[in-house]
Amino acid sequence: GVSAIYLQGQVTAIGERMKPSPESINFGDDLESANNVFTQLQQVVPFHVVGKYTTSAVHLTRTDFISWDDELAEMESLGLSWESMSMTGFMKNDLIVLHHQNPALVYQMYQVPKRRQNELEWFDAIPSELPVAVPYAALTVLRALQPEIFEFDTIGTHSSVCGMTEDKDDIDPALDVHEIIVTYVSKTMEKIVNYRGIPQVLLLTDIGYNIDDALALSCLAAYAQSGEVVLAGVVACGKDACTSACNARGWLRKLGFADEDVPVAFGRSKGTRETDVPLQPGFPIPSTAALYSQTSEGGTELILKLCRDHQAALNLVVLCPLTALADAVAADQDGALK
Repeated sequence: GVSAIYLQGQVTAIGERMKPSPESINFGDDLESANNVFTQLQQVVPFHVVGKYTTSAVHLTRTDFISWDDELAEMESLGLSWESMSMTGFMKNDLIVLHHQNPALVYQMYQVPKRRQNELEWFDAIPSELPVAVPYAALTVLRALQPEIFEFDTIGTHSSVCGMTEDKDDIDPALDVHEIIVTYVSKTMEKIVNYRGIPQVLLLTDIGYNIDDALALSCLAAYAQSGEVVLAGVVACGKDACTSACNARGWLRKLGFADEDVPVAFGRSKGTRETDVPLQPGFPIPSTAALYSQTSEGGTELILKLCRDHQAALNLVVLCPLTALADAVAADQDGALK
């Protein structure tokens, strides 16, 4: 079976077992699949769950995003073109959605001066050191690859949780986790490539709703490109899994990964979000995204194939609803996951 499964979300500990909370987006979007995955696997595979309160210790500012854009500007000499896109632009797109829904709330949250509370100026008026993003997904990647950062509670014999209660973030106060995330994303922006890596990581993501999963992929890319891990594959899930798969492929190409090096598949679409996943400008459509399969069965197939190929060397990092993983559990006839 696989080495471990890392998830973001809230759980309730019941004795030596965990129950996924319907309040968590990733679990609540497909609670039936979440319950199936926890029921079928947690007794035999270590589950490490990162709760939402870990994020109270780490925030990203406009200054962080601008620094990454400065790195991107230098990547032209490496033959990597980001065209008109920027990390700041991706983050701004998140806030634009909120601004359209409730501009007054945005102006209050981000301290926009009254004279600049208009369609053209509001974003540039946000103070550069004010928190504008929470790297929840990136913290989940760090839980998998740099566990010493976290102060976690053990559940049963082999599982753990952190960040489950409001009174503590469960992050080692002696470590500057903000700087760790900023540095790893910067390494990716600088195009540090040195493949040799073990362990293997399979990323499950609904990338495209916001910048969070893109930051997580950037952190993971830094580990992969420095030779500390191999990004074995990506499986997209969520309300529009196929579009998320195209976003994943687009990001992978921008981060310097060849299509043949990282297979990308999508699982069965399911989710409760009101908005659709946007395809990022310039990113491929399904016919040009070099997907593992053009059908949702590809997600199940890729999960099980990588489990069989890498066995205990494989770690699953799950940043999305558990639909594809549950489908893989149901189709796992030879115990590849266990």
